[in-house]
Amino acid sequence: MSRRINVDPLVVTCRGTVVVNVAHFDVARRPERLLALATSLRGRLFLGVELSGAEARDAVERLQAGHAEAVAYIVGKRRKRSQRAAR
Repeated sequence: MSRRINVDPLVVTCRGTVVVNVAHFDVARRPERLLALATSLRGRLFLGVELSGAEARDAVERLQAGHAEAVAYIVGKRRKRSQRAAR
């Protein structure tokens, strides 16, 4: 297991939730101390694993395809609504 801590200050989830990195609190940056701090704070706990560059690129490619499908679905529904309203 890697003992390096990612110190990016924020994460934005797919649901739009903003999560602050506990590594920015005034504690030692040892994983066990960060976990203890995170579980003592209010709010839901999010633990994650940083992706490798290749994994991140793969995820982005898949997400882009998913975004295109999601946008096409939304645009299609809006077009139908506007066509009905125009009648």
